Amino acid sequence: MKIKTTTISLTNQCNFNCIHCSVNAGEKIKKELNFSEVKNILNQLKKLKVKEIELTGGEPLLRKDLLLIIKYSKKLEFKVKILTNGSLLSKDKINQFRKIGLDKIAISLDGYDYQTYKKIRPVTRTIFLKVLKNIKLVANSGIFIKINTVVMKGNINNLQKIVYFCEKYKIKELRICYFSKVGRGEDLNETIDPKEWVDFIKKLKNKDIKIYLGFSHANFKSSCMLLKEIPLYISSNGNIHLCPRLKSIGNIRRFQLKDVLKNISNKEEFCFSKNNPILENFYPVCPLRKFKFEDIK
Repeated sequence: MKIKTTTISLTNQCNFNCIHCSVNAGEKIKKELNFSEVKNILNQLKKLKVKEIELTGGEPLLRKDLLLIIKYSKKLEFKVKILTNGSLLSKDKINQFRKIGLDKIAISLDGYDYQTYKKIRPVTRTIFLKVLKNIKLVANSGIFIKINTVVMKGNINNLQKIVYFCEKYKIKELRICYFSKVGRGEDLNETIDPKEWVDFIKKLKNKDIKIYLGFSHANFKSSCMLLKEIPLYISSNGNIHLCPRLKSIGNIRRFQLKDVLKNISNKEEFCFSKNNPILENFYPVCPLRKFKFEDIK
């Protein structure tokens, strides 16, 4: 079973309280993975021939051992990316990341101006300006930078300005994510009509910036990444998921990854069988199912 990329949530702790957070990040949960356990996961992923590691949270920069985790990942020759809100970065930290070989930093930016940003990420203007400053520092550091933007009713008209911002600072990659009513955003009335979303995205095409969409690029009937490859996700308490929206299929403290993955032999059956117990809490209206690749290519 092909696994190219694995996302590891290093902590549920976060210094932000974003209204749309799909994992309800905030407080540190009990029994989060320690450094030895993270190393064990990385060793197993190496044996499974995984190529890329995404380190996320919560806010991964709250982990005091983040540098050690990145160093060990690079020792195992993984491509390593961190996903961050950008507020805890600094010139010194960015230089440290560059020296140890961090490949990519993805920073969330859901609004070009403070008024839009604070509605989604309720922080002070000072913190917002610090995020913008840190984006510019990363863009000039030599580390590849990507901007992640979750699009909702409250910021869709701000999106073109974010594209201009990326142009100005020579940021080559922008990932636009469709808002999911999951986690803290479950009760938000911020979902955009899929047709309106696709029409808007088409207008953003830019020859200098790669604009990626936050769902499968594959031409499958469900637009589900699970039919293309297994996007393995390991939560900060060690639970193993094949999609953050699916229930855990085991815990890394109890099972080896190779043994867990052996139990999934037919990917299509996994994705579509209503009788499959692993789909017990699958969200019936997964946002990924609303789109076809033909709509946006």
